Amino acid sequence: MSTQQILVTTATPTYKNGDFNLISTIVKRQWPGFQWFYMTTLSFELFRQVAEIPFEKEDLNARAFKLLDEISELKENWDLEEAPAFTGEVVARARQFIQSMSGRGQVIYHVSPGPCGEVSIVLRSGEKALEFLFYPEETLYVKVPPIERSTQGSYSEAIFPQLISWLNEP
Repeated sequence: MSTQQILVTTATPTYKNGDFNLISTIVKRQWPGFQWFYMTTLSFELFRQVAEIPFEKEDLNARAFKLLDEISELKENWDLEEAPAFTGEVVARARQFIQSMSGRGQVIYHVSPGPCGEVSIVLRSGEKALEFLFYPEETLYVKVPPIERSTQGSYSEAIFPQLISWLNEP
């Protein structure tokens, strides 16, 4: 009889209604000669009991800050396709956005570099995603619903409440 190994490789807390309610995890299951990955969602308290991993609100977006720091160090042609390096202004605006999200208790799903000198920051809730693209000359948002077509527009702090309401509505 084969033994099974389960390894939690990534854990992303989902913050809703002032408390950590759910946590998504990528799990690797492995038997000799066979393995697969899948996504699962557990209650945060159950996850803490099973994994015994402490989680502090102050660490909410530590990974996002780390990724942004790494992006800021990329040089010209970092993608071998002549992508520009990231300007200090783009990195500063992205950092300010992450700080703002941390202050609101909103988890950043992912941060990534773009080929035109932009930084992409993604928020997720269920099957919806909200992407913010920090370009040197402007900031855009992209609403990605589960079924309909994506929509985009120019981002300003004034429209953030309606964007986050859209993301977090059932």
